Amino acid sequence: MGLFNRREVDISGVFISMDSLRHTVVEPTVPLYTDSQILLYVKPSSQADISGFIKPFTSLSWVAILVSLVVVFVAMLLTQVLEGHYRAPNTHTNNKLKSRDEMADERKSSEDLVWTSWLWSLATFLAQSSPWLPRGPGLRTVAGMWLLISLVVSTVYKSNLKAMMILPKMRLPFTNLEELLETDILCHIAGSTLMHHTIMEAKPGSLFFRLQKQMLVHNDIPKLVADGLAGKYAALNSKYGMMSVLHDVFRQTRSCKVFIGTDRYLADMPFSFVVPRGSPIKAKADTILSRLKESGIITYLLNEKIRYGIECLKRNTEPANSGSSLRPLELRDFYGVFAVYGGGIVLAILVFCMEMRIAIYRPRY
Repeated sequence: MGLFNRREVDISGVFISMDSLRHTVVEPTVPLYTDSQILLYVKPSSQADISGFIKPFTSLSWVAILVSLVVVFVAMLLTQVLEGHYRAPNTHTNNKLKSRDEMADERKSSEDLVWTSWLWSLATFLAQSSPWLPRGPGLRTVAGMWLLISLVVSTVYKSNLKAMMILPKMRLPFTNLEELLETDILCHIAGSTLMHHTIMEAKPGSLFFRLQKQMLVHNDIPKLVADGLAGKYAALNSKYGMMSVLHDVFRQTRSCKVFIGTDRYLADMPFSFVVPRGSPIKAKADTILSRLKESGIITYLLNEKIRYGIECLKRNTEPANSGSSLRPLELRDFYGVFAVYGGGIVLAILVFCMEMRIAIYRPRY
């Protein structure tokens, strides 16, 4: 802008964003594209998650599973006791007349019922074998229901756990400017830019005003790339400018080494060439640039120069924008599966009853 103020140049060689102060010295040509300011930082390395095995389900789902396990254990225990009571001979022997061996045998039998009920309930849920097999109609009914529930829960758990383990897990230090201000990470700002001016003129208490304490200002791009990739500081800069840097980094390393914050700042700023106020060059430049813009040549050339940067930006935003991100399963996620299994069981019972009815009333010759 000093070159324009001293009338040393006739037109800018780069795109420039405008504010009220710059309008007093220069005037822009037709806008060629709009830009915004984005927040970048080097991607952290993946970390081990010790508690990852409990994340396929929510806390409410785990509580429901634990309650179901206890209910099945109690149901199997009571069923064994009731069926054993009805199968036992009808004796009226007085407890006082029982020998110590008989009382010990009864105590051992009751302990066996508790142990076998709990062991089978837990082993079935964990898909492990058990030497004891349920016998009797009531006990087999309870066991069959628990086998079905365990099959559904374990299948869904294993599939979701495997999917969550395949995706890389990273703990981002921040996702926007407000979270950045809660850390001690410095933030690079290009000097003499609209963003730099906006931060310096920000009102006390605002995000930009608070950023002044963590702001690092310089225009050394090689230093920005080297220190930024080393994790020394974040960067708040033009989206297209940063995509140009990402393009060059990707060409060298074949990887996208940074993540981009979720928010945009100073969004939809028009970028254009500028000329001194009252310059006759503006009319000629507007005509040429309008034709280039409408033909798509400018957009093509710009995207061609930053195509790897655009790809890095897509990779950064696709997980957040797509609806395929994994989440812990809730109880309502099982309703459909249980409905299918339950419907199949009901249908099988109806068919069985119809066959029995037909067999009973079928005429015999």
